[in-house]
Amino acid sequence: MQHDEEEFWGQIKPSAMPNLTQYDFVEAIHPAKGDEVESKCDTVTFYNHSTHPSPRRAKWSEFEDLVAEERRIKELGKGYAVIIRRSKIERNGYDAWETHSIEAQSPRLRKFLDEVFSGYVSWYPDAMPYAVAPPFKPYVHRWEKLLELAQQLDPKTADELKLLRGELEQPISSYLSILGRIRTTGTVTFRDLWIILAPGCLMVSSKGGNIYVSTLVKVDFFKGDQQNPPYYTIKLARVDWNGSYCGLEVYEEVINKYDDDSFITKLQTYPLEFTPEAMKTKEMLRERGRKFESLRGFHIKTCTGKKYVRHYNMSGDCIAEVEKPVSQRRCQNGRAMTRLTTRNHRFLGAS
Repeated sequence: MQHDEEEFWGQIKPSAMPNLTQYDFVEAIHPAKGDEVESKCDTVTFYNHSTHPSPRRAKWSEFEDLVAEERRIKELGKGYAVIIRRSKIERNGYDAWETHSIEAQSPRLRKFLDEVFSGYVSWYPDAMPYAVAPPFKPYVHRWEKLLELAQQLDPKTADELKLLRGELEQPISSYLSILGRIRTTGTVTFRDLWIILAPGCLMVSSKGGNIYVSTLVKVDFFKGDQQNPPYYTIKLARVDWNGSYCGLEVYEEVINKYDDDSFITKLQTYPLEFTPEAMKTKEMLRERGRKFESLRGFHIKTCTGKKYVRHYNMSGDCIAEVEKPVSQRRCQNGRAMTRLTTRNHRFLGAS
């Protein structure tokens, strides 16, 4: 028992309690007899939810049902702007705590984060997005926007954001440094690829000599196995016309594992911000989009000139084409044109 007590005090850092001696600490845990709380003449039962035989691994609760315990903890956290959850792990034979998640609990803070993550496809307010686990990818992707919008906050929300930033800045600082290096060099390793793959950003890909720009919907990483190396699947969405309707075409690209640094523009799909002459590319795409918009669907045209009307006999055979003047409005149907042309292209971009 004496050995355990010495080991415990050996783990306490004096700097954390500069004015507290060992005996003061014991006194804080075991108050003087005059301050003792009168015990009830009753029994109480606590439940150990751990199956590990060691007393150090015990997980005691006043509830038999862990759901009730979770509900109690949830109610307890409602009074705080930020909730930090930590999990106990074993590292090098010793117990340690690691961050499980950091949750923005305050309604003011959540409203601010909804603005920060507007357009971030993986941010769903109805699916608990406010509790983010390491490596805190959403915050890495939108940190610059968070800092920009923070300049407009009222004092109360700014104080709450300061608490959140205080918990996030240290764990994501290395990723932000890597992002800065990527932008400077234009290269990225396979390991750091996720840092530039922010859901909702515009992605560039090339097919048949044509440039496509799509919205990044989802990124999945697969560790691979003995037969297959690791790879990313990139789910993208772009507006297209199939001859019947205009809508989003969802498709996937795969980025296989590669060695060393790679120029970002050498990847089969990459964020638009890394495109050389990005402004020139954007203007070219806007012009092509206007042309696309003018061609899709149906159009009402005013026509003047000649038209040819076919005359048929009783058997249904065409016996003549008669020329007649025309001066009227006509409906030119894009769907009908697609169906009647010899080469029926499914997508406009394929023609």
